[in-house]
Amino acid sequence: MASNENERHRASVMKRHGNLFDLIASKENLLVAFNKAKKGKSRQRKVNVVARNLDRMLSDLHESLVSGNYHTSPYKTRTIYEPKERLIYILPFYPDRIVHHAIMNVLEPVWNNLMYYHSYACRKGKGMHRGSTLCMAYVKRYKYVLKCDVSKFYPSINHEVLKKIIRKKIKDGRLLMLLDEIIDSTGTPTNVPIGNYLSQWFGNLYLNELDEMVKHKLGVKSYIRYSDDFVLFSNNK
Repeated sequence: MASNENERHRASVMKRHGNLFDLIASKENLLVAFNKAKKGKSRQRKVNVVARNLDRMLSDLHESLVSGNYHTSPYKTRTIYEPKERLIYILPFYPDRIVHHAIMNVLEPVWNNLMYYHSYACRKGKGMHRGSTLCMAYVKRYKYVLKCDVSKFYPSINHEVLKKIIRKKIKDGRLLMLLDEIIDSTGTPTNVPIGNYLSQWFGNLYLNELDEMVKHKLGVKSYIRYSDDFVLFSNNK
């Protein structure tokens, strides 16, 4: 069974995916994305404006995507302290948050299959609780624990490196153009905005390269990552 799962994972890693853009831009997918994006926000005025004009606004969004005229809206920012100081980037509900959900409706199963098994952030069936539970079990099992984090991770993500990583798995030209536009929307060569739904997945893809190195080049058998925090376990130094 484990061997079959490994074979499927290897096949998924090797495969490059095309013909995804039309699925993302379809009106049916945009409706699903709208319903996901509005969760917990149904009383907000801007959400209600879209809900009252749903058919027209989703049709307009569909047209802007297929014509290549969609561009990320200007960001608003605010600073939070939880507990570290972070600059949060905020995009409008329409069109941007709907677009991000539409993209991930299609790409989540593609990208999820590429991920290191013990990467626990923003993945269905994973999460902080499961990662913490396994971490505590490993603490009892191993003599040595090395806990690390990537300093200022999201602001330091290099756009060109991220694009190359994405191109290893996706060959759909229109989708790549859309993702490139979103990645470059800060107008800087680095920085993936904290607060964007897509940014969590961009970060996971970026650090999946680290996961592969730790597991396969360094040969660390027990290793857990949650976003930009990761822990290595061993019985020797």
